[in-house]
Amino acid sequence: RIAWAVYNGSGKGNVRLHVQFNVFDAVPDQVTLTDGQGSETRQLRDSLKAGCFYVGDRGFQDYSLFHDILKAESDFLIRLRKTAHTEVLEERPLTTADQAAGIRHDATIRLGWRSNQTPELPDLRRVEVTFTNRKGKQEVLILLTNRLDLPAWLIALIYQHRWQVELFFRWLKCMAHFEHFFSESLNGMTLQVYVTMIGLLLIAVETGAKPSKYDYALMSAAMSGLISVESALEIAAKRRAERKRAAE
Repeated sequence: RIAWAVYNGSGKGNVRLHVQFNVFDAVPDQVTLTDGQGSETRQLRDSLKAGCFYVGDRGFQDYSLFHDILKAESDFLIRLRKTAHTEVLEERPLTTADQAAGIRHDATIRLGWRSNQTPELPDLRRVEVTFTNRKGKQEVLILLTNRLDLPAWLIALIYQHRWQVELFFRWLKCMAHFEHFFSESLNGMTLQVYVTMIGLLLIAVETGAKPSKYDYALMSAAMSGLISVESALEIAAKRRAERKRAAE
């Protein structure tokens, strides 16, 4: 019944959730579900819009995808793999703000070592920034963008905000108790994901803040008819104010 999710003849099944996350509004803009082999770049390519700034990790290093993003009149900032070949065209000077942000190299570059690898791509920008990982060790991020006008420190800051999507997934798992699917079909699983996200985001609209487990429990009680929605919102607001005072 779940043969659609089995791949590589291993007998293992996976489903993959593809999310475009709006950092400014802190909500997902688009969600699709595929089998475990579903291509991230293909899902993004099929839903490109104009006027966006797409930020992605190394899984989105695809030269034709870069071309399609620019063709859609949007921008991109992608973390490059260390194996990516670049030709430096111009070294860009670092400002004091850049150095304070951990920028160690900024250059205008040409991507790839064969012309057919980079279809109609203009000159791009390669920014290297050092950061401290969770183990306290220094690592280097190699970032690629078409935005030549932004300061290097801002490029690094923009990429840091990509972590918001990881925090969103953590919040979603903790809040929704998403332990298993009720359906075995792709459509049924997609429906469950959408219902879950819509429900949680409606709680966020009602409470005016990112819901906590306490908010979720209160609204679940309200939907079960144990208390009124008004009472649930009042209790939630009082609890949030108490926690804010305690934190201060």
